[in-house]
Amino acid sequence: MAITLLFEPKAGADLQYDSVMKDMKDQGIWPPEGLTYHAASGAGADFKVFEVWESEQHAQKFGALLKPILQKHKIELSREPRPQPVKNTVKGKSL
Repeated sequence: MAITLLFEPKAGADLQYDSVMKDMKDQGIWPPEGLTYHAASGAGADFKVFEVWESEQHAQKFGALLKPILQKHKIELSREPRPQPVKNTVKGKSL
């Protein structure tokens, strides 16, 4: 079952985002298997990352690889993301 995750890091994580992405790519773990959609938005205390995964198991497997990278960059989450089942998806029409 597909799930969503909303990551709400503490202020300052947006400044480390590009470095985290580079580390993941350099380690060959990005993009991970099972990730359907990833969006990062906002700045400072409003920075958030939203993801859609094919399953909670895919997200957990990747989370184990991500955690040491976040620790390396001293990124802390305001709270642990809670998996939520996907109820519906809609893709808009392009112009």
